[in-house]
Amino acid sequence: MMQWPLGWSIDLHPADGIYSSLPGCNQWHSKGVYQIPYRCYVSHDIQNLFYAGRIISATHVAFGSTRVMATSALGGQAVGMAVAICLENDIKPIDLWEKGRIKSFQNRLNQTGQAIPVLPIDKQNDLAKYAKITTSSTCKVVELPFDGPWPSLKTPTAQILPMEMGSHHKFTFQLRAEVSTDITCELRVSSKTKNFTPDIVLKQLNFSLEEGEQWIDVDFKIKMPETQYAFITFLKNGKVWIRGSQRRMTGILSVFNKQNKAVSNFGKQDPPSDIGIESFEFWTPERRPAGYNLGMKIVPPLEPYNVSNVINGFVRPYRTSNAWVANPEDPDPCLSLKWEKAHKIKKMRIHFDTDFDHPLESSLLGHLESVVPFVVRNYRVTNHSDTIISSKDGNFQSINMIEFDEPVETNNLKLYFDHPSKDVPAAVFEICCFS
Repeated sequence: MMQWPLGWSIDLHPADGIYSSLPGCNQWHSKGVYQIPYRCYVSHDIQNLFYAGRIISATHVAFGSTRVMATSALGGQAVGMAVAICLENDIKPIDLWEKGRIKSFQNRLNQTGQAIPVLPIDKQNDLAKYAKITTSSTCKVVELPFDGPWPSLKTPTAQILPMEMGSHHKFTFQLRAEVSTDITCELRVSSKTKNFTPDIVLKQLNFSLEEGEQWIDVDFKIKMPETQYAFITFLKNGKVWIRGSQRRMTGILSVFNKQNKAVSNFGKQDPPSDIGIESFEFWTPERRPAGYNLGMKIVPPLEPYNVSNVINGFVRPYRTSNAWVANPEDPDPCLSLKWEKAHKIKKMRIHFDTDFDHPLESSLLGHLESVVPFVVRNYRVTNHSDTIISSKDGNFQSINMIEFDEPVETNNLKLYFDHPSKDVPAAVFEICCFS
C-alpha cells in the first residue's frame, strides 16, 4: 500500500506551541527516503472523501515531515490520480487497495512523473520492451577531464560513481598542496544499496604530498561488494586543493561534508540513543553552477550507461544510473528500436534527465540557471525509411509524449539527439512505444 518516496527531515515543533519550554524546532534526518501509505489520504469514515496536502492522517511526529510544500504537492498529484482511477472504474477510494488496484495506481504515477525509485514502470504493454535496441555510441567513463576549478579540501569532498558488483577500478587525481602534507582517501558505500549515505568505509589509503601540483594514483585493491553508488572520498586538509571537471553526466555527482545550520545540518547527526533516529554524517551536493565533479582518470572505464537501461522501467538513478548516455564525441547520437515485424505505433513516451540529482531543498532560494544543463533539448524521430515522423526543438520537460495523428506502421524507429552542450552528453532514461 506504499506509494511514493519522500525525504524531508522530521521537523518537529512543540505541541504546546509558544508556551512550550522546549526548543522551537527540532530537526532529525533519515538516511534515505520514506514512503507514505495510500490509506493516509483516504477518509476512514466518509466513503468518497480524500485528504491531501497538510491535512492527511499523520501523527504529530510524522506530520513534522509530511507537511512541507514539495511533499504536499506530490501527495496532491497522487490523490488526483487516485480520483481519476476511481471515476474511470466507478469505485470508491478504499477499493483501490482492497480490490488489488494499487500496483496499477503506482504504475500510472510512475508514468506521469512521480518516478518511484523502488518500483519500475510496468513494461508489459510497451512495444519498446520487445525491440532490439542499438545505438551509435555509448559513453564509457574513461575520464572526467581536468578542466575545472580547484575546490579546497578544507571541506571533505567525495565523488559519487555508479559501480557494478565485483568491479575494481583505479583512479588518478590531480592535487595541489600548499606545503608538504598528508591526505587520506577512502572508498565508501551506503549500508543500504538504495541509499546515498556513505556510512561504510571499505578501504582507507594515505598519501604523502609534496608542495605544488602533483598526480596521485588511487587503487583500493578491493572489488565492489554490491551494485550501488560508491563514494571516492577525500578527508579534510585545508592545505590541499583538488582539480575539478567541467564535465557533467547523468547519475554522477560530487558531494561535500558541509554544514547547513538552517536545516539542522551540522556535518553529522548525533541523536539521543533512545529515539529511533540514526547517527550519520551529512554528505550533500552543492547547488549549481557550483558543485563541479572531480577530474579523474578511471581504469578500467566505468560502464554504467548500457542501452538496455532505456527499457528497464526506472526513470531516475536508483542503485545505478538507469540511463543510456551517448559518447560525448559522437556528433549525432542515435538510438534505434527494431522489431522482427512491423507494428502500428500510435504513441511514444520519452523520459529525459532534468537532473534528479540536483539539490532542491527550497524553492525560495531560486536558481541561477534558466535551463537544466542535463536535459536533451533537440531531437527527431524517423521511421524505417529515415523519414522524420516527429521532431522537437527547445525541449525543457522530463517527459515528452508523442501522439501521431495516424498510427505509424514500421519495424524500425530511430531517435536522434543533440548533446545538451559540449560538457554534457545526451542522456535518456526510458523510451516507451504503444499501439
